[in-house]
Amino acid sequence: MLQTYIDNINYLLNMPQKDKYDKLTKYIIGNIGGKDIYTTEFLIAKQFGYLKKFQGHSELKDYMKLIPLIVYYKFFDEVYKNIDDNRKIYVVNDTNGRKIFHVIDQDYCLVSVFIVSKINFEKQLNRRFSLIKDYKSSKILELTNNLNGGTATPHILSPARPFWRHLDLLERLYQKLQNMSNTPRQINTIGRYWRKKYNTKVYKIPISISGFTCPNIDGTVAKGGCTFCENESFSPNLKDNSKLKLNLKSTSNPFLEQQLLQLETQFQQTKAKLIKKFNAKKFIVYFQSFTNTYAPFETLKALYSKALEFDDVIGISIGTRADSITDETLDYLSKLNQTKEIWVEYGIQSIYDTTLQKVNRGEDFNIIEKIIRKTKNLALNVCGHLIFGLPDETQEMMLQSVRKTVELGVDSIKFHPLYVVKNTLLTNDYKKGKFTPISEELYIDTLVKAVKLLPDTISIQRVTAGIDDDTLLSPLWCKNKHNQINKIKKALLKENLLY
Repeated sequence: MLQTYIDNINYLLNMPQKDKYDKLTKYIIGNIGGKDIYTTEFLIAKQFGYLKKFQGHSELKDYMKLIPLIVYYKFFDEVYKNIDDNRKIYVVNDTNGRKIFHVIDQDYCLVSVFIVSKINFEKQLNRRFSLIKDYKSSKILELTNNLNGGTATPHILSPARPFWRHLDLLERLYQKLQNMSNTPRQINTIGRYWRKKYNTKVYKIPISISGFTCPNIDGTVAKGGCTFCENESFSPNLKDNSKLKLNLKSTSNPFLEQQLLQLETQFQQTKAKLIKKFNAKKFIVYFQSFTNTYAPFETLKALYSKALEFDDVIGISIGTRADSITDETLDYLSKLNQTKEIWVEYGIQSIYDTTLQKVNRGEDFNIIEKIIRKTKNLALNVCGHLIFGLPDETQEMMLQSVRKTVELGVDSIKFHPLYVVKNTLLTNDYKKGKFTPISEELYIDTLVKAVKLLPDTISIQRVTAGIDDDTLLSPLWCKNKHNQINKIKKALLKENLLY
């Protein structure tokens, strides 16, 4: 977000003079805590010289309603407080021996900005009033706590020079922001995205429905499934003894009522646990196991609509393959997306067809690219799954898959390490020495580089995966997910990224 602010301020500074002021009454420069941050008519007018109508400090304050990034991004050097009118003064010391004062009201709006030399400031401080310096720190929580007490004069510093007379102020603030290399950039996780959107944490509830399979399991495009996949390891709620397996050509589904019951039972049981443990309030139903669009449309429609009827459900997320979703299903999901949050999760895994063949995906990247673009054209939310450590892939190949996925316009990404579990085709290659799993060091290094490639508009839904039972053969570092997360957080923090 900080980089967004810097880029947009730079855009504002270089805005062409020919742009009409009356069409630019507000220009968004960022977002904090779900609130959009705008430049105002005043700031834009300042750039174009339309300032006659704004001259005089009493008029200026109505145009200076910019939520102060100094409060959130911590680039102030000193803080002063005025008890009487509940205003605070945040001070930035520039490189020319001057102090830039930002007067903030109780609603965190910028009501005045002015500049005085440090010498004149000390004279005014001693001669005219005594302000109490409450705190000087870069920790905003400590600042908030310390500003609750203390005393100060009921006079606020009067502007030595009004803001509009300093045409270089934005340039100095811009430079100050650029120098903030020690402030970590908060990564856009899906949890933060949903919390900002719904004002509460949203929990995904995984659902596994019997009767579903994949086209590379049933022989439609291949047999045996992905070499790394043992679906039961991803399906804690699934006990599927049914011989019936649905596909896109199925003309009937005699077990639909049973499937709807499975859906409701799994959802209600998991929801109750989440409410008890976390006081959860909002939920996404996640159709996780196998290919969850690989069934007759009427079956899909019944399952999706049923899930959206549950109390406190804000949407659904559907795990699938690009070769297994019809236009009819996409159109239906697009309609649902008008009132609910609809996500389609595609297993991309890699952009290299040779890799996809090695793991028996049964599809090539051209299909994946085509369907993802079609899904995005319908304004649906798309999450792409990528696997690091696939057979014979170099780090550069993995990162190229990330770059291409970003180019496709996905809204979110899940990153997975490839690990070997029992009862998979990959087990044979591993035991024969034909496949060596990715090391923890290489995975984390690749992940950090991948995260740095993502724009702020793409959220992250997963940074790693693992399985903590005796089915895991290798690598053993995938056994302890908590340990993985801690190491990933530390590695990201070294790159100034806060997970």
